[in-house]
Amino acid sequence: MSSRYVKRTAVLALVALTSLGFVTPARANHETIVIDGDLSDLIGAIGRNAGGDKGGFSAASSAGDICVPGFCCFTNGFDAKNFYLFIDFKNPDGSLANNITLYAGWETFGVIGDVDGDGNPDTFNPAGPGAGCALGDDTGIGSGELYTIDVDLGCNGVSDLTLGVTNNGAFSIPSGAVGQFKASGKFLELRIDNLQNLVPAGMDLCDASFRMTTNAKEDGLGEDRSGAFVLGIPPSVTIAKTPVNQMSGPNQLVEWTIPVTNNGLCNLQTVTVSDVLDPGLSFESSVPPPTVPDPQHPQWTFTNLAKGGSQTITLRARLGATCVANTLADHVTANAVRSRGMCGANATAMADASASVTCESAPGRCRLTGGGCLNEKGDNQGHKENTFGGNVSPLHDGGGPTGNEWEHVRRQGNTILFNFHSHDAHITSCSLVPPGPCSPSAEVTRADFEGTGLYSFGSGMREADANFNATVIDHGEGRCGEPDFYTITVREGLVQGEGAVVFSIEGPSDCGNLQIHGTPARLFGPTHNPVPEPIPNQPTGQPSTGVGDLSDLTLFSRVIPNPFSGTMSFSYRVPQGAGRQVDVGIYDMAGRLVHKLASGSEAPGQYTVQWNGGDDRGSRVAAGMYFLRARVAGVRQVNRVIYLKP
Repeated sequence: MSSRYVKRTAVLALVALTSLGFVTPARANHETIVIDGDLSDLIGAIGRNAGGDKGGFSAASSAGDICVPGFCCFTNGFDAKNFYLFIDFKNPDGSLANNITLYAGWETFGVIGDVDGDGNPDTFNPAGPGAGCALGDDTGIGSGELYTIDVDLGCNGVSDLTLGVTNNGAFSIPSGAVGQFKASGKFLELRIDNLQNLVPAGMDLCDASFRMTTNAKEDGLGEDRSGAFVLGIPPSVTIAKTPVNQMSGPNQLVEWTIPVTNNGLCNLQTVTVSDVLDPGLSFESSVPPPTVPDPQHPQWTFTNLAKGGSQTITLRARLGATCVANTLADHVTANAVRSRGMCGANATAMADASASVTCESAPGRCRLTGGGCLNEKGDNQGHKENTFGGNVSPLHDGGGPTGNEWEHVRRQGNTILFNFHSHDAHITSCSLVPPGPCSPSAEVTRADFEGTGLYSFGSGMREADANFNATVIDHGEGRCGEPDFYTITVREGLVQGEGAVVFSIEGPSDCGNLQIHGTPARLFGPTHNPVPEPIPNQPTGQPSTGVGDLSDLTLFSRVIPNPFSGTMSFSYRVPQGAGRQVDVGIYDMAGRLVHKLASGSEAPGQYTVQWNGGDDRGSRVAAGMYFLRARVAGVRQVNRVIYLKP
């Protein structure tokens, strides 16, 4: 500026938006604005997004306020009438944009770029209205003529970034602005496409003040300047809780994964996560540990969560000794705080999520009778390729009402391809899978069972050792609306759950009659006794001596479901007596510990642990094969687990 230039800040009143017919929306919206020198679409966008939290601003100035006593007074293209500013931080779909677009509009009493007030921005008229006042008038918006926006990041009174139009082009200080402008009569419209990229390192646009100016050194007068437009982009946070629904029972553990993400444009100073557990659930443990380890209301606080940053909580809770309600709820809330410094009061954001546990008291034991087939083409079409059946009871002493036999034969026509038979097949768990039960009357429709046996390929004598696990779902042979379902996997060797798979098949049963019966506890005892009776003749702290030692196998259940993509469960029983040390963990193929599920001394009772595919740091592991190794009271079991990522 020349030494003759006298700068003066005019006092402007903010326009009351209601007087312009503006309606304030609930949240900011993306807007499409054409840079054509017609400010109507910009003014409309501001009306729909009015306020610092939505990015729309406007202010008015009165005519002649550039006059300074002793100087000439006239109306020219730098005598502001209205200032308009819109900061668009949304995408068309309503999500937050990675980059922020700035739109600005100037309305003057004279013609944009006209210094001498003769109505022509391209010529200088020494005899015109500005005679004796204006010293020159460059073509268009000349090098000494500026329409600017000063950006104060942090509202501390210091301009950190300047944008605008001068010398017939858009500019920025620091340089690098990409944009477009158009002047038309008394209107000037500007768009800056890369506002976010112009912000100096270590600063952000979330809280800033903007001032707009009209300024021409050639008229020698004080210039117009708006008041501060204070932007406050709202913070945003998301939270989830998985699994949303799960089933469990008294004294059992349940686990949730809780990811918390800063999905906004602004860094967050603090995020407080509060969990509320229904009566009947109590906090057991978490990774990371809670800041406030309350049994019903644990709380975690994270600081300095950068935009795009995330924290994950793995929460474990235990059900009470009885089901106080069929459905137990768990609600989690994330409260985020952003400090706005000198730009205003702290800004906050909140998100919440819910999950539930269906609490079912353990039903009585069940038993399985009957058989079925899987046909060649399925849907009851073609030859009976697979036939299977038997009578399977829970493990017990002294024989039983239905026995512990199961057989599966695979044929091709009349030729036997695979032949398997087990004499120690036993029920490991009973549960309810809708629809049903229909027939026979029972509490459950699903039976999981396993055991050891012998197999052969072809019709020869069965001589190869094997172990198997299988599932039957009894839908009343279709009377419940769906056919019965059957699956079996046979592995080499006598170690339950280990060995190469030699045969596996599943599908809806095409024939026969598979029936799951509720079995009175007087015959076999309860399925899940919270204080189990001592195991007869089992030396405390001694490992199992062989597969035939069925008293040891009653300590363990199987991995359900397997393979899995959400959450799998594994149950075990701690017997009465000494040596109640428990160690259960997930290991990778190299034998490295992935996630510890249980460790230490536990009281006698039935326990269930769950794994959702996370490691001890809370991160998801790769899909593939893992091993669940369990040792309870000196007895070991290894299960192969197949994790399929969701």
